[in-house]
Amino acid sequence: TSVMTIGPTILLVLLLDQGVNGVITGQMIGNLSGSALAVFLGRKSYSFQIDWAKLRTMLMFSIPLVPSNVGSLVMVYINRVAINTLMSLADVGIYGVAYRVTSIIEVIMMGFRTALPPLIYDNFEKQDTPKEIVRIFNYFASFSLLFILFLSLFSDEIVHIFTHPAYY
Repeated sequence: TSVMTIGPTILLVLLLDQGVNGVITGQMIGNLSGSALAVFLGRKSYSFQIDWAKLRTMLMFSIPLVPSNVGSLVMVYINRVAINTLMSLADVGIYGVAYRVTSIIEVIMMGFRTALPPLIYDNFEKQDTPKEIVRIFNYFASFSLLFILFLSLFSDEIVHIFTHPAYY
């Protein structure tokens, strides 16, 4: 894929002067070509067979995760749309400071989202697992509320730490 991306990208950017659009188009061409080549080379390794019982089990497990993942994707990309259409340069500055603070929160959330599923998967057959999940969630919610309180109480100080005096 990398090799198949380089050629079209160089052609589009340097020779045809397409700029950023050339980079994006070159990546699309490279990824599509790489995917097609992978399917072609792996055609004898795969066959189209459906185990309906396994499919049903997988769907029963994964369908509840779809709204969460869609919400995560929306959260990742909605800021770009909002910035482009709704904000002035001053608003973007304020947004930048807020983004720095929330990136700290995102690291904490990522740790929680990454640590919890393995615990659930390893212990799903145990009878006390639902109670333990509730207990973990209560600790997490309590910590989150304390953290929000901290951010609210010290918001001016946080702005002073993350920004320049000209920004105040």
